[in-house]
Amino acid sequence: MKKTILFSLAMVTLSLSLLSFKCFAQWQQTNGPTAGPVKCLTKKGSNIFAGTYGGVFVSTDSATSWTTVNSGLLFHNVMALAVKDSNLFAGTWSCIFRSSDNGSNWTQVSPDDANSFAISGSYIYAGSIFGISISTDNGSTWIPSNIGLPQLQNIYSVVVKGTTVFSGSIMNGIYFSNDSGATWTVANNGLTDSSIYAMQVDGSNIFAGASLGGGIFKSTNNGATWVASNNGIPANTAILSFASDSTHIYAGTDIGIFISTDHGASWTAMNTGLPTTRVYSVLLDGTTIYIGTDNGVFKSTNNVSSWADASNKLSNAIVNTLFESGSIILAGTNNNGVYLTNDNGSTWAASNSGLPAQIAVHCFAFNGSDILAGTNKGVFNSANNGANWSADTAGISNNWIYSLAVKGTKIFAGSYFGSGILLSEDNGNSWSQRNNGLPANPGVFSITTIGTVVYAAVNGWVYSTVDDGLNWAIDTIGLPIFTDIETLSATGSSLFGGGQNGVDVSTDGGSTWYQSNNGLTNLHVHSFAFSGTKSFVGTESNGGVFVSTDHGSDWVYASDSLKYNAINSLLVHGAYLFAATDGAGVWKRPLSEMTGIAEISEDNNIDVYPNPATSSISITIPERSTIEVMNIQGQLLKSIISSGNQTIIDISNFARGMYFVKVSGDRGVAVKKFLKE
Repeated sequence: MKKTILFSLAMVTLSLSLLSFKCFAQWQQTNGPTAGPVKCLTKKGSNIFAGTYGGVFVSTDSATSWTTVNSGLLFHNVMALAVKDSNLFAGTWSCIFRSSDNGSNWTQVSPDDANSFAISGSYIYAGSIFGISISTDNGSTWIPSNIGLPQLQNIYSVVVKGTTVFSGSIMNGIYFSNDSGATWTVANNGLTDSSIYAMQVDGSNIFAGASLGGGIFKSTNNGATWVASNNGIPANTAILSFASDSTHIYAGTDIGIFISTDHGASWTAMNTGLPTTRVYSVLLDGTTIYIGTDNGVFKSTNNVSSWADASNKLSNAIVNTLFESGSIILAGTNNNGVYLTNDNGSTWAASNSGLPAQIAVHCFAFNGSDILAGTNKGVFNSANNGANWSADTAGISNNWIYSLAVKGTKIFAGSYFGSGILLSEDNGNSWSQRNNGLPANPGVFSITTIGTVVYAAVNGWVYSTVDDGLNWAIDTIGLPIFTDIETLSATGSSLFGGGQNGVDVSTDGGSTWYQSNNGLTNLHVHSFAFSGTKSFVGTESNGGVFVSTDHGSDWVYASDSLKYNAINSLLVHGAYLFAATDGAGVWKRPLSEMTGIAEISEDNNIDVYPNPATSSISITIPERSTIEVMNIQGQLLKSIISSGNQTIIDISNFARGMYFVKVSGDRGVAVKKFLKE
């Protein structure tokens, strides 16, 4: 049987030993929920690519179906896509990647983020929070080019008109360059809104879209002056994207899409078949138009007279929470309401009858046989397993409900934006605040119960009440000074708290706490689940899932194929552990595969030297492997695919301290540490 070697990381005492545990089939992505945010679209040959928070998807059949293409894509929050020659570029919040095989494999080519691309001849311009980077060798090298730009750039759009390059900043307006980006000059004359999110060249005209309500601006003199061009655009509309052909200009907004046939003199909404949604990207492909929205991809083949959903198998939803009711799993998404599955994720269906459009569902709870849903628009109730919903919002002044807990006939709701704890004693028909003892403007992330005690995570701290919220007391003994508890979960008489300091455990009702982070390589914990003697935690992006068989004393990494998106929620359902991700839908893995059994094992076939090191390290590997370098917080710093033998990695720009080298190959995973001096 194959062996996988991994490491157990104690934050105080770090072992030089290599650990191993049994290696299995890993995680499988279920077929939904679909239709999450699509930030960008592009076409290369006959393939259409979509950039999402779940990475890159490709469609080879005109958006009839989609497939993920994320091999080598170390960060999945894709904000921009571009095609140059045979290469496809993806800009993420963290760095730029390049693929020469239609997304089958990706390679990191720049350490900077990218929100937008523009291509002119041999030049590739990338706009980011740090400004503009330029490549003239198909992305192999990038040079910052920010002379004349303000210190806080936040470039979200770059376009080229003739020999002039324009950049749009969401903080500082528009800048132009007449020397291929070497220097920049401000061009804000006439702008009344400097939050420029999108730009488009249309013949002799340039259009700029503002994101804070200024709408559309037009320049007919190469950016020397700008004039508002909002006839037909409602006031306070955010402009998020543009596209144009010889006769039409398309503007994607936060309320749908608008079209102009007179060079921006007037605009008409063309949203038949669309939900009320943000349109982040517009792709023109002959007579077919595709748009990337908060609700997935839509396409029109009839001059935008109507739109049809084109998100089949686009499993990129942001899923906030998971809940089970008998054989049914409910998934609460960040913008598309509730989805249900009764076949372990093989199929998902939206179940939003009675829910408002564009609703974010943060939590569920049972109230007797009814299901409660906490959302950004209050509390909703379903008496038929989520088939229909009705509002329970009377007395809720702040509708943003992040957490729910039920104790007997009492329902507790936690609001994140100032309303604090709300209590209903009449099945949600009315609510009253119960904040005595809580801090001012309490933000409540999580609520749970053990027996007669109710616990709440409020502004990062843990509070408890024994009188149904009439009085709250803070529970701090043993918690870090700068604690940040975001989630609470109870199993038996134990209380688990998770946040940016890892896992905190109390076995005495919250009176005292101790940290339990041995083996955790990502200390930002979002979620918990329990099954028998097994405990599971879900962590932040590039962290994944960990399992413990000793009540959290030691954690074992159980997530090599599910590590790029934050794990917002975990659910044990039948024979599976389900994971809700922040942009890649729902994943599952058999519980039987996650043993959590660790045993010490030495692997003399992998060597890292010199150790300590100053400028570079050499890694000797007997087979083709993926090499990842991480800091002590578990943050990924470099990733390289090695063909075997010796690989040299430059660490000259690393700060002094401890680092880890993770090697993944056919025989498993090995991790070794080294010291940078």
